[in-house]
Amino acid sequence: MRMHDMRTQSPTRLDLPLDTRGWTGLSDALVAGGRQRDVFLHLQGAAPTGWPSDGEIERLVALGVVEVEVPWWMELGEEQPEQSIHFVRFLRDAMSHGLRVDWRGTLTGETPAWALNHLEPPASRGEAAGRLAAWHEGHRYGLCYWRSGPGFVLVKDFRKGEQEGARFTLDDPSALRVFAALTVPRRLGEVAMDAEEQRILAILREEQLALQFGEWLVGVPYRMRRWPIPFLSI
Repeated sequence: MRMHDMRTQSPTRLDLPLDTRGWTGLSDALVAGGRQRDVFLHLQGAAPTGWPSDGEIERLVALGVVEVEVPWWMELGEEQPEQSIHFVRFLRDAMSHGLRVDWRGTLTGETPAWALNHLEPPASRGEAAGRLAAWHEGHRYGLCYWRSGPGFVLVKDFRKGEQEGARFTLDDPSALRVFAALTVPRRLGEVAMDAEEQRILAILREEQLALQFGEWLVGVPYRMRRWPIPFLSI
């Protein structure tokens, strides 16, 4: 008779620096260490110049990573627009893949905190915590996401609550092009090429579905990949 060890494996905390190969090197280090479950990854060393792509996040999750701890203070806003937009993109794609991000920082400028309350909020303290109270209090899974069908994209947005929730169906070719362009950070001039695309981008910005810092933009709804149980909760 074959016996199986049914004991729950304890979570693993790994302290790993980012080497010159960046996130690819980090994934390779995880592979070399053998497959593990429930890996809490604590980053070390200097802050990276870039954050893992959607595909790199998918690989981290496949290697057992459930949480990434970011030790550097992140200030999202107009002072560092490119870095801020890229970090928001990382938070968005991490949420899509079910990867938790433990980070510290704040949100500056005029962007309302509720515009990001569908993403992982920072573990901030003091004045920063007060500034981001709406983000913490309003955060839950499924507030602002998208899914696609044949020839259309459906966006659900309930960041401001059930009473002000909205659903958007994008099926116009221009709208689909703009939405697809915003899946990665881009400069303003790279997104809307004609008058119709500029009109669509203006609507997305007005609805806070496209976040802009300086000349940099990114779409903030995440792709729904993991439906909660019960799925009617979102």
